[in-house]
Amino acid sequence: MDAQISTDDQPSWHALTAQQQAQVGHALTGRALLSAFQSELGTPSLRAGRRTPTEKRRS
Repeated sequence: MDAQISTDDQPSWHALTAQQQAQVGHALTGRALLSAFQSELGTPSLRAGRRTPTEKRRS
């Protein structure tokens, strides 16, 4: 993951333990997967004119 860490952030990244670095990697992977999941399910719903539960409660 070092190649993806900006030069300014590398000292902070290297100050983390290997376990902390792994946790950051897992968290970023989880966010990426969630984003992909939401875009595959959420976007078609929005295109179909569906409303979220929150939008329905506001009406």
